Amino acid sequence: MPDEPLDFVIRPVIPADLPGWWTLRLRAIREHPDMFGASLEENERRSPAEVERTFHERSTAGDNCLFAVFAPSGEPVATLGVVRYAGPKERHRAMIWGVYTAPEARG
Repeated sequence: MPDEPLDFVIRPVIPADLPGWWTLRLRAIREHPDMFGASLEENERRSPAEVERTFHERSTAGDNCLFAVFAPSGEPVATLGVVRYAGPKERHRAMIWGVYTAPEARG
């Protein structure tokens, strides 16, 4: 463990981050296909416009949020999504999805 803190930044993903985030997401699915609901082939067929549309529909709607950890280079190296349940008796609950950290950023 280094004595000085690393300059990683954790923040919500914004539309400008999507190309790098999508590359990381595909890498996660490629390395751990058993951990994700959609196949690599399904995701590789998605267009950038479809990725952006899905991001807006699912990851930024209501209290939902998609986070990434960005390395000092600005490249996303980890990701995590949060979806809040919408029902009146479930609004106190949330689900974490899509958790992945690139091996070189672990530790």
